[in-house]
Amino acid sequence: MASKCPHCMSKVPTGLILSHSYGMECPHCHTRLAVTDGGRYLSAFAGLAAATVVYRFARISTGLLGWALAIVYAIVAFGIVSPLILMLVADLQTAPPEPEPLAHGAPAGAASHASGHH
Repeated sequence: MASKCPHCMSKVPTGLILSHSYGMECPHCHTRLAVTDGGRYLSAFAGLAAATVVYRFARISTGLLGWALAIVYAIVAFGIVSPLILMLVADLQTAPPEPEPLAHGAPAGAASHASGHH
């Protein structure tokens, strides 16, 4: 599934949405986009819920490394379920502009100290 750009209504590839959910550029109109917070929260919650269920079932296994395998299975479950849910519920919005990078000159407070107060 692909979500649509709110500016030009063109489909944005799912791979781009999953790999750059906090800030991407529409491949058609070059508008800066981001996935809505609701979609990210829902996918994270679903991933955590799946990880909890898998951990509870995997904890039953016995053996020397049973406790470690339960944690590994839970991490894998989170890593699979979370992006799958994000693919289903991702809704795009216009992203805020990126902050300007800081100049590599004098520190920000240096100008106030050079005002001539001795």
